[in-house]
Amino acid sequence: MGICNAKTVVADTDVAGSIKIHGAPVSTNSLSCIILASDLGKGGLEYCDLMSGAHKQPSFTKMNAFGQVPTMQDPDGFCCAESNTILRYLAVKHNSDLYPASDAKLRARIDWVMAAWSTSVYPKWAARVYPILGFAPDVSDKEKANKELKEALDNFAKAFVTSGSKFLAGNKLTIADYKVLPFLFGLSLPFVQKKSGVK
Repeated sequence: MGICNAKTVVADTDVAGSIKIHGAPVSTNSLSCIILASDLGKGGLEYCDLMSGAHKQPSFTKMNAFGQVPTMQDPDGFCCAESNTILRYLAVKHNSDLYPASDAKLRARIDWVMAAWSTSVYPKWAARVYPILGFAPDVSDKEKANKELKEALDNFAKAFVTSGSKFLAGNKLTIADYKVLPFLFGLSLPFVQKKSGVK
């Protein structure tokens, strides 16, 4: 669990005008937002020590009453949470083509990818991968959990990984790719593949 105390900073959030993504380097939900803020050149990780309960302290719950990461803090004091919300906010605020205002169909597809991941895949991913990483108790029926995760991933791939498309929502990189990539990276780790049976 030593990695939980790593204070990796993706971008210098001490610079005036920088967006702070309160989170942890080991949080896949946080990583998508940290990477996008950094790629946009607008901010990055503000380390939140989850192991010491920093996310439950009054200074944190003032920004996010639910006490969860990621939580975003804009330089003007505006705060919001939930990775999908933060990804949309960053792209819209900075007028990024990663969530284009001019294409309603592409935006709908991006939203569908992110919602499908959050509701259909993430619960199965969390149930199986968090225990492997040591962040949750192991499931009693590993074989069943492995099968459910594989089925969820197969359905996701059937819907969004299409021939002729380079990215999840089509041929352009979007916030949907930022959302899903940290989770797929987690699944690519050899010890996770070995224990989950998912490749």
